[in-house]
Amino acid sequence: LWQQIHNLYSRVFNVKSGVPTLSQAFFETIGRTMSANIVVVLAMHHNKVIACAINLRSADTLYGRHWGTSDYHDCLHFETCYYAGIDYCISNGLKRFEPGAQGAHKIARGFLPVATGSAHWLAHPGFMKSAIKFCSLEQEAVAEYIRDSWSRHPYRSDAVPIPEPKQAVGGGEQDLNDD
Repeated sequence: LWQQIHNLYSRVFNVKSGVPTLSQAFFETIGRTMSANIVVVLAMHHNKVIACAINLRSADTLYGRHWGTSDYHDCLHFETCYYAGIDYCISNGLKRFEPGAQGAHKIARGFLPVATGSAHWLAHPGFMKSAIKFCSLEQEAVAEYIRDSWSRHPYRSDAVPIPEPKQAVGGGEQDLNDD
């Protein structure tokens, strides 16, 4: 199964001229060592796996990000990566579903953007300094995007408060509204 999943995952990158950074050995290793924390959604057609979504779970959250497909099928990405994940969370009592980074198309499907932390370490001091500078400059643009997206959310205005974005930069969490 992991070979099939890797082939589907790799195909998406190959079609888009990207680089599939996760190897088949990676998938086999997490399948062997973290099986209780992996949720794979398989899409079948005529008893053949045609697409998959690879998710990780914690006690209360499902984290999605990677997917693969053998060919284009209208709306299959949304079904495997979003709707099946929502269903899984509801069925298993999970509190949150983080469907992955990027994608303004997620807003129409009920996923509003939130700032998430990241960790970076670069051996070369000059590269590290540049990365820290970029992250600092990027903060306000990300915060503005989040505020703008939340101001146009599809929910009742009294149901969803607009968050104050926070993001990890330079090793610590900073409030993006601080100067």
